[in-house]
Order: sequence, then structure tokens, then C-alpha cells
Amino acid sequence: MFCGWIAYMLEDLELAPNTVNIRVRTMRAFVRYCYEEKGWITEPVHRRFKPVKSPMDTVEAFTPEEVKRLLASIDDSTYVGFRSKVIIFVLLDTMVRVSELFDLKRTNLDMKNGIIKLDAADTKTRVARSVPLSPKTVRILNEYITETAEFESIIYSYLMKGSL
Repeated sequence: MFCGWIAYMLEDLELAPNTVNIRVRTMRAFVRYCYEEKGWITEPVHRRFKPVKSPMDTVEAFTPEEVKRLLASIDDSTYVGFRSKVIIFVLLDTMVRVSELFDLKRTNLDMKNGIIKLDAADTKTRVARSVPLSPKTVRILNEYITETAEFESIIYSYLMKGSL
């Protein structure tokens, strides 16, 4: 019965696999509730619900030439331009999520060892991790930190001195 429902959503309604998986999870939770809490169902059929396989998107990386063009387009003689350059360097160097970058505080930075320490509370996966920085990124990040020394939070300095 449920296999037919899943096939109907995929083939007849032409829903995306991720959309189908959301609906399957909801139905699985309801059927589990009916089995475990209410006893309306005598078999644990919810255990047979499996998510639909969905293709992983391929993320295209920047070519070295594209990175050079991107950085060359920034006027880093202005505060906003320099800040943008620092953001791009950190993102490209560490692959941290944008939300993780904006949650950074000065206490997360170990500039002596060239490491950003991400607290578990500030990461999507709730797992703390340390990410290394290249010497060039350490240099421009140190310059930026010196310029924004009056702020504890790096994001606060972003908001106070210009929009992104």
C-alpha cells in the first residue's frame, strides 16, 4: 500500500524525491505513533518505510581564474571592499558555512597557529571543529581584526560599518 503511494507521488504527481521523503517521514512518524502509543496497528510497519534515494547535487568549484577575477573586482581600498575580501578569503580557505562565519567571535580565532575554532553551538551539525587558515588569509584577517578592534563579535563589526 505505501509503496504504491510513494510510486504515485513520484510518477503521477512528479514530486521531487526530497518532497516525497518529507511526506514519508511524516507518515512514518504517524504510523509509529499509532503502533507504539495507541496500539491501533498490530505490526511495526513503520520500520519498513525507507527514504527515496535522491541524487546528490554536484557543486561546481571555482576555477583559479574565476577566483582571481572575483578578487580583482573588489576595491579593497574601502572598508566594505576590504571586509568583502576578508570574507571571501576565509570562505574559500576554510569552506565554513556563511552562518558559521557570521557567528565567529574573536575568541574563536587562534591567529598564532592559523586556526579558526568553531564551537558546537554555532555549527549546523552541532559538532565543534577546528579549521586551518593559509598564511595569506591569516595576514589579511589580522589586518581586519586590528581595524575592528573595538568589537568583540566579528559580525557586529560587519553590521556597524556597512552592509554586505
